[in-house]
Amino acid sequence: MQNSNAAQITRTFFDAYLVRRDVDDTLACLTESVQWGAMGKSELIDGRVQAEQALCAEFASAPESCRVEYEHIEETLITDGCAAVRLTASVYPPSKGAGTIRLTAYTVCIEDGDGKWRIVSINGLAPGSGKDEKDMFPTNPLGQREMEHNMGVKSLDILGQNIPGGMMGGYLEPGFPLYYVNNYMLDYLGYTYDEFVDAIDGLVINCMHPADRAQVDAQVDEAFQEGKPYEIQYRMLKKDGSYIWVNDVGKKDLSEDGREICISVIRDISAEVEARERLEKQAARYDRLFQSVLTGIVQYRVNDRGVTFKNANLEAIRIFGYTPEEFWAKQDWDLPSLIAEEDRTRILAEIGRLQNPGDMNPFEYRLIQKDGTPCWIIGRAEIILDTDGEQVFQSVFMDINEWKLVEQRSELLAEQVEVSNQILHLALEHTTTCEFYYYPQTGICTMPERTCAIYHCRNRYTDMPGSFALEAVDEKSRPAFYEMYERIHRGERTASCEFRGWNGAFWCRETLSVVRSSESGAPQLVIGIVEDITRQKEMEQELDEARSRDRLTGLFNKEAGVQLVQQYLNNRPADEHGILMLLDMDDFESINQKEGNTFADVILQEVADLLLTETGTDDIQIRLGGDEFMLLLKGCDKAGAAVIGPRIAGLVQNILANTERNIRVSVSIGMCSTQVTGEYNALYRCAESTLRYVKEHGKGQAACYLDTSHEAGMLLTQLYTDEYNVNDIEPDSAYAGEDLASFALDFLGKAKNLDDAVSLLLARIGKTCSFDRVSIIEANRAYLTYRFSYQWARRRSDLQLGEDFYVSDEDFDICSNMYDEDGLADHNVREGISQIASCLHAGIWDYGEYAGSMSFEVDREGFTWTKAHRELLKSLVKIVPSFIMKSKADAVSRAKTDFLSRMSHEIRTPMNAISGMTTIAKSVVNEPDKLLDCLEKIESSNVYLLNLVNDILDMSRIESGKLELSLGTLNLAKMLGSLESLFHAQALEKGITLCVKDNRVENRLLRGDSLRLNQILVNIIGNAVKFTDQGSVSVRVEELETEPKNVLRFSVRDSGIGIDPAVLSRIFNPFEQAEASTASRRGGTGLGLSIAYRLVQMMGGVLEVQSEMGKGSEFFFTLTFDYVSEVVPKPAIKEAALGRDFHGRRILLAEDNELNREIAQTLLEMNGFTVECAADGQQALHQFRDGAPGRFDAILMDIRMPVMDGLEATRRIRTSGRPDARTIPVIALSANAFDEDSKKSLESGMNGHLSKPIEIEKLLEVLQECIEDRTKDI
Repeated sequence: MQNSNAAQITRTFFDAYLVRRDVDDTLACLTESVQWGAMGKSELIDGRVQAEQALCAEFASAPESCRVEYEHIEETLITDGCAAVRLTASVYPPSKGAGTIRLTAYTVCIEDGDGKWRIVSINGLAPGSGKDEKDMFPTNPLGQREMEHNMGVKSLDILGQNIPGGMMGGYLEPGFPLYYVNNYMLDYLGYTYDEFVDAIDGLVINCMHPADRAQVDAQVDEAFQEGKPYEIQYRMLKKDGSYIWVNDVGKKDLSEDGREICISVIRDISAEVEARERLEKQAARYDRLFQSVLTGIVQYRVNDRGVTFKNANLEAIRIFGYTPEEFWAKQDWDLPSLIAEEDRTRILAEIGRLQNPGDMNPFEYRLIQKDGTPCWIIGRAEIILDTDGEQVFQSVFMDINEWKLVEQRSELLAEQVEVSNQILHLALEHTTTCEFYYYPQTGICTMPERTCAIYHCRNRYTDMPGSFALEAVDEKSRPAFYEMYERIHRGERTASCEFRGWNGAFWCRETLSVVRSSESGAPQLVIGIVEDITRQKEMEQELDEARSRDRLTGLFNKEAGVQLVQQYLNNRPADEHGILMLLDMDDFESINQKEGNTFADVILQEVADLLLTETGTDDIQIRLGGDEFMLLLKGCDKAGAAVIGPRIAGLVQNILANTERNIRVSVSIGMCSTQVTGEYNALYRCAESTLRYVKEHGKGQAACYLDTSHEAGMLLTQLYTDEYNVNDIEPDSAYAGEDLASFALDFLGKAKNLDDAVSLLLARIGKTCSFDRVSIIEANRAYLTYRFSYQWARRRSDLQLGEDFYVSDEDFDICSNMYDEDGLADHNVREGISQIASCLHAGIWDYGEYAGSMSFEVDREGFTWTKAHRELLKSLVKIVPSFIMKSKADAVSRAKTDFLSRMSHEIRTPMNAISGMTTIAKSVVNEPDKLLDCLEKIESSNVYLLNLVNDILDMSRIESGKLELSLGTLNLAKMLGSLESLFHAQALEKGITLCVKDNRVENRLLRGDSLRLNQILVNIIGNAVKFTDQGSVSVRVEELETEPKNVLRFSVRDSGIGIDPAVLSRIFNPFEQAEASTASRRGGTGLGLSIAYRLVQMMGGVLEVQSEMGKGSEFFFTLTFDYVSEVVPKPAIKEAALGRDFHGRRILLAEDNELNREIAQTLLEMNGFTVECAADGQQALHQFRDGAPGRFDAILMDIRMPVMDGLEATRRIRTSGRPDARTIPVIALSANAFDEDSKKSLESGMNGHLSKPIEIEKLLEVLQECIEDRTKDI
């Protein structure tokens, strides 16, 4: 058992308690569940909390320290981690006249999980209690024993809980009559108290094994005579009749009635005894083996005083020439004297190099025996750690003296053939063919140095062919190797064989030729020629492999694969089942014709890779030809087939990750289990009939053949009896083995659908190079976004295809500048962007602008990107993005061409109405009602045409990055009400329900661009109403967060025609609609959703859509708004329409277009203005300068005019020096509607900017506001 610190912690406790009177140090010696009895306390203290309270109270009333003289501390280790301590001491209180107090205390200590010992139980009498020594230790023995018994109950419980056993006591009388046994001991032995007493007849000696009783009696008596406790091991009886080995630790004491007793702690050590006996038996077996082996083994120490042998077996002693008695009696061993002088220097140097355990060295030298005779030995020396942990030398060796003598006698003969050997050696010197020499009569084989160097073998073998075969020949090749030597021994003159090296790394062809025989014809000398045929074997294997493999997919071809399947079925264990699976690509011939055979080949390669991934290495994967595959799944039953078949079918459908593909890849699967039939032809026919059933009733599915004992299985067998033909497609392409860059260039160049081709290419790159993810990322500086536009990932959870990520302006700059001189970067712009550990990026540039990157990723920390990886990425980033950019440019060009075609239609439609209605109006001048109808239709067409132009301008500004948000106060409730009013009549006319719900708790004013938000909702709601013929359109605003900002979710749901999933991802592209016929059937330019999408992006959100054909669509986005800090009062309603009076007001109108000038002049004069006109900016400047100050109340100025434009004219008016030059309102009237045009107007000194065509109400409102403001200033 381990040592304990129980005595030390007990003394530390009393030092802290009696001497230092320190609460914390005292408590530090106690466990949380300490039991503290007596010691002057009025009651038992239970736990550290009560102990702390008692100590604080005691130290507060009596803080003085005592002096303690320790007399005796006795510690008894009960079990590992538990010990009892008895302490006696003299305590000297601090008060004068106080007598010395004798202290006797008992503690039980345990070891905590942190390795520290603490007290769990304290019993004794405390000094300072007011009692003298006779009070503390009464003279009545019985009373003292009762007190100590009561105080020790808890301690015994603790001991019982900590040992596998318990406590027992007996009187020191013949047979040890039972004095005490605790419940733990009884429970452990399986008895009740009465049962135990009856079983042992009241005598403790009877619970011991009869063979152990005398030994126990003697050892206990001997220990007690010496006044010591005892510790003994013996077998103890359990109730079930079995015996257990126990460790008994006991000491003598007195009972309450004064009789001598023995109290002991008993612990079960059966497992320890069993382990010890097992080790002893094992040691005995090892010793017998050690002594009986036919090799010498010695263990020894080498030091300055010579050699000290620790162990030596009988064979080693025999080789040394001693008897065992002589060997072990000799003490003056000297290492150099044991080695022949010729070998001494070499061997001592080799021994000197052995320094650390594990170091070893082979040796062969002459050992000097007892009588001085040299004896050749061969073996190995090494340094080991013996059982005592001491570092010693161990030598294992054999007596080869007889062999050496034979060898020496053969040297003369060897010299005679040396010349012949030299000739042979010279002939073979410049080849990998080598020679060796075999002596059949002795079994010795010698290898020249060149042979050893080339074939890494020893220069001598003493048991040929056995020793060489075990060391250098693969186990499967050994029978043929042995047979070759047997043929020589049977009298054949030559023999040869081919064998594989022991590690399978090389092949050899060995030829033996007898060159000398005895008179009886027995071979005496054989020359062997060994030739390295590894490359030849590899070529044969590669040829066989090539013949058995499909060139395109790498799977087994039909001939080789079917043969393997048949071999498995013929040899499979009876209790093992398998599944034969036939897979046929659906409509693959049309894919081949539509997309080209290169694309089709890549699809087949992807399917093959998928099959290899989803099946085991022991399974058989076969390409039968064309687009049909076969699998043999070993160890799989019908239940397994029901899982793996549908999974493979589903994975094949996901080969094209791009959801925009217009082709469908799927496979139909028919399966049959060997539970139905184990014969190949029948198994194939069943799987084949199931496949045909799937092809006819559910393409893209998987089904398993039913047992023919089932009615449906019988039906299938009857229906499909003919062989199902394998489809043929065009010959395999030659790209399977070419480099990826060349493949990418040719593959993308021939691809008819670039998106699908890029997705397949990324999958090929990832799988070929063992990457975890390959991505192409588009960067958009205008919106500070990144988007994974193309991506392949080994794990589906890593796919982020189509996701947008927003970054800061600073991150965008860092990202575009992080590439090295090769255009590569092996890190992300910042940590945490990707969950994959290692990356390699290559930047994509579009006319010098950073446009994104192409990246490889591997999910291993510290992955090293090789030069090949870097060169591949550098090549691919020049090829792939260029195809994508060209494709996009072509798509944009086609879209713009289509857009212009639609714009021609859209513009001509209202223009036709305007032209036609104008013609009609001229003919009905005298019919006011018809004339008014014509004018209203002209106005309606004019509004449509104006909105169309505004959409185009908005898209242009967004694309150029010149559209800016104008943040102001946003009253969302008012906006939603206006939208409901705007679309109510249109919805009512179509017979659909329009529902607008504002689900916010309160209508707080927000800060945002109300004009653009309104434009977004108008576009989305307008589309919803347009494409919904029946049902409803629902507009909702949901409040996601209210503090500190307002986060709102806007959604528009309709029950309209829905959107095809294939075009969902491009529905927000400019100039595009879901169908080409949409514009003609329902109108529109395809710009509305694109504008809405970009505006939502600018506001910090993402416009998303969910749709199902025939059931409707939902567009939704989430935006965050700040609250307006103060309530902005609503502007007073102007009564302009009622109170305007412009009579007497004079306007200077500068307009170069005569018709526009006439329209503006007429409209102004109709509202009371006096109008003077100028044809260009210079005339307007002269008219202003020539007139008296204050002549004009305002100037309306066109921007683009000949001679002098409106901006320059305004600047000169403002700097003319006239009194009214700074105050006269100048308002731009221009066909330029961009924000920058408005800014230029204001920068030149104008007061406002109005776009043509003129909206008369807006013009009059601006004029009134400017004139009134000027009047106030004056």
